[in-house]
Amino acid sequence: MRKRLNLLVAIAVIFLITISFDAKAQVNLSIGIRGGISSFQNPIGSGPQFGGHVRVKVSSKVDLEVMAELFSSTWGENQYEVTWRNVLIGVTGTYKFSLPTKTVIPYLGAGMCLHRISKEFSSGVPSVTPLAKEFSTEGCFHALGGLRFNLPTTPISIFVEGRYMAVGDEAAPDFPSLLGGVTLNILR
Repeated sequence: MRKRLNLLVAIAVIFLITISFDAKAQVNLSIGIRGGISSFQNPIGSGPQFGGHVRVKVSSKVDLEVMAELFSSTWGENQYEVTWRNVLIGVTGTYKFSLPTKTVIPYLGAGMCLHRISKEFSSGVPSVTPLAKEFSTEGCFHALGGLRFNLPTTPISIFVEGRYMAVGDEAAPDFPSLLGGVTLNILR
């Protein structure tokens, strides 16, 4: 698993280093919100994920995005519960493909992030009261693909993307996500 993660990180770094910067590109800054569903290995299952992002246009074809997201899920068996929370902060480079229309923009991307994972164990049995919490911070690589829809005559765009994250720790699950969101272009 460690070798796979190192290889994926190397590919992401090479991607970001080898992108060509367009001298005619204007500075473009956008902020937005995102939400969707993530699917984890059992027993965690699927659950909602939400967060925000800041996107900077690097060239006519390349954007860099910083994101922060939260996932939380609770499951239990026989009066015992586990609450699993995942806070992630990451950076993504995306390559936009050209279409005849500027309204729909397909893109592919890759990046890295940090996960702050917490697990809280509790019991519904009155005689068993101790709570245990575990925390860990894990690095990950992610790859994504999506479509951005620019709303004509407005500074707003809507996106839908699929993302797969490979978490560095073998005890933490890799997971796919389906996300959507709204972005406001502040500087165009």
